Amino acid sequence: MATEYADPGRWPIHGLTLDAYTAQHAGDGSRAAVAKVGVHLVALSLVVERDLPLDRAARIRSAAADRLAGGFTWLEPPAPPAPLTIGHVAGASDTAEHHARVREWAAAVWSSWAPHHETVHRWIDWLVAASPPDLAAALPLARESHGST
Repeated sequence: MATEYADPGRWPIHGLTLDAYTAQHAGDGSRAAVAKVGVHLVALSLVVERDLPLDRAARIRSAAADRLAGGFTWLEPPAPPAPLTIGHVAGASDTAEHHARVREWAAAVWSSWAPHHETVHRWIDWLVAASPPDLAAALPLARESHGST
């Protein structure tokens, strides 16, 4: 993470690094941990599954924290956890490789949460319903994007 703070070229991916790290270290089930992990799982879903641009993900995280914080529920963290960790990112030799490795790690973390994908998709649907039109238009309903019912 320190390289993202120190290198302006690596900074744009920092939000996705936080999403992956937080989801992989879900915490203790406290109310704060539940909300924090929920926000980052929403962002992971949108970035990994829908290729939401990274610069728009920050707005989505903020909206999810504001509009859904009380609606998140504890999700049992994956066991085993994702096979990739932040250590996978640490070995990157340049900015492009750093970005690629963060995306690989984020995809692995999101995949490890597969038993809870439908719940996260419902949270996204609720976010769309609770958002102003400009934000909602940028976020198609999860069931439309993923064929869930």
